[in-house]
Amino acid sequence: MTVRFGIQENGEITGLKIVKRSGDPSYDDSVFRAVSKANPLPPPPESYRKDFMDVELTFRPKDLAGG
Repeated sequence: MTVRFGIQENGEITGLKIVKRSGDPSYDDSVFRAVSKANPLPPPPESYRKDFMDVELTFRPKDLAGG
């Protein structure tokens, strides 16, 4: 599953959306809730703030098992 969001100067997550579903609705909901609950994140370093305005992360179930 892939999610996209922005991180503001204060660490607030904005515009969280699912870009690509995994095929497992339960897993997708879990990832979405986890990212939502991480709000706010620590503020990004000032010199990298533009890089954090549009973040895309891919989560894979196999990564949970360390494998």
